[in-house]
Amino acid sequence: MQLTSQNPAEHSQKQQLETIQHALRQQHTEHAIELLKQLQEQQPQLLDCYQILLPLLFKSGRLTELEHYAALATEQLPDQLLGYQAFSMAMRFTQQHQQAIDTLLLAQQRCGTNAALLHQLGVLYKESGKLQEASDYLQQAISLNPAQADSWWQRSDLVGQLSTEQLKQLEELAAQATKLQDKASFNYSLYSAYDKAGLYEQAFTALQQGAQAKRQSLNYQPRRELDEMVAIADKFHPDLLHQPTLDPTLGQQAIFILGMPRSGTTLVEQIVSSHAHVTAGDELFELGRASAELLQEKQLASPYPQWASQLSTNDWHQLGQNYLKRTAYLQNKGRFTDKMPLNFKAIGLIHKALPGAKIIHCRRNAMDTIWGCYRQLFAEGIAFSYNLQELKDYYLAYQQLMIYWQQQLPQQILTVDYELLVNDQQQQTERLLQFLQLPWQVACLNFHQNDRSVHTVSNSQVRQPLFKSSIGSWKKYQAQLADLAAQLQLDQ
Repeated sequence: MQLTSQNPAEHSQKQQLETIQHALRQQHTEHAIELLKQLQEQQPQLLDCYQILLPLLFKSGRLTELEHYAALATEQLPDQLLGYQAFSMAMRFTQQHQQAIDTLLLAQQRCGTNAALLHQLGVLYKESGKLQEASDYLQQAISLNPAQADSWWQRSDLVGQLSTEQLKQLEELAAQATKLQDKASFNYSLYSAYDKAGLYEQAFTALQQGAQAKRQSLNYQPRRELDEMVAIADKFHPDLLHQPTLDPTLGQQAIFILGMPRSGTTLVEQIVSSHAHVTAGDELFELGRASAELLQEKQLASPYPQWASQLSTNDWHQLGQNYLKRTAYLQNKGRFTDKMPLNFKAIGLIHKALPGAKIIHCRRNAMDTIWGCYRQLFAEGIAFSYNLQELKDYYLAYQQLMIYWQQQLPQQILTVDYELLVNDQQQQTERLLQFLQLPWQVACLNFHQNDRSVHTVSNSQVRQPLFKSSIGSWKKYQAQLADLAAQLQLDQ
């Protein structure tokens, strides 16, 4: 019998990794992170440790720690791409895009290049408003690996009409794709190409195929989400909403910009954050994380909004403080924006935890909103947008919930209509700043000169002066959307 030997250090390391994996299977994330930190201190060059630790820190929103351990990874393992990519992500999500780009350029020098790295650089340049550089890097990624579907999609709104050869290549890739996510990305890219060429029938067919593939990839239960919106209004009843708070000014730094996706939220944030006293936060997850932190401490396991009635006045105050602590890095100018569109479901929570916050509700023509959502391939979290019937039902539920919030909290919410903003930019901008109690600044009219990074799908559009061509854009597809438009008119 042949015996295999394993030195004590290797045996201990294996045991530690098994313990960490066990903790993760039990969903004891915090314990796993602490064990990984200990292992990193003992074995600073252990790649397996960083491969688990860095994604966990990112997923948990612990960006300061992610920056620290990613820097250690690049120092200890300078020829491994993982540390550079994680450090770049930490920079990206703390609004330091140039450092994120510089980190990946350094990674190219030390580790060589690949299509994924080129894609990341393209996305970073796109979010930074350097659209030609973005297009170039995304094209390099496609040239290196034509099957990298997301690069086609990210580049689709940066280029004009495709050449006959490029269009044929994209059609073949879409037809051959086997993974649902790839099939979605290729078909949405095809939709964009056909749309620009004025081939609307082909464009709608490609869009339907892309949306169907994306929908099939999701475990989405629309009835549950519709029921949740009814429950939100029930749980945040008037008696709860109008209870006294410990500090009615808490959260006055925060400006929440919300509404349906594609309703103008990015445009409004671009306008507001062009003011010298406002920092753009983009789409923040900190409200959810601050809530989760409190619920864990209180040992409350019920889903939102069921736990709303279980919190005391002190608990709501603590939740608000948790949120402000998590967003402290955005408060250097005094005010900051949180532009998570679906926070419209959390308006009651915002009012209870951050009663001093201002809320801007962005509203747009129903058909333009629904069409804007349907034609967009989102990264994640917008599962309702890939089936027109489900999208219509969601829109109607959103509409009803917003009517309730506006009835209960009229002083805290300002509704901005996209069409009014586009047609009378100065008056609507003045109205916005007056609501926010900010002095007039002409920079807010020249929002397209704001060089901040923009993470969302509208990042190329807000680099342009205000344009009206998006109003009524669904009518190019009026024949395909006629039944939906008729249903919506009946249901509203």
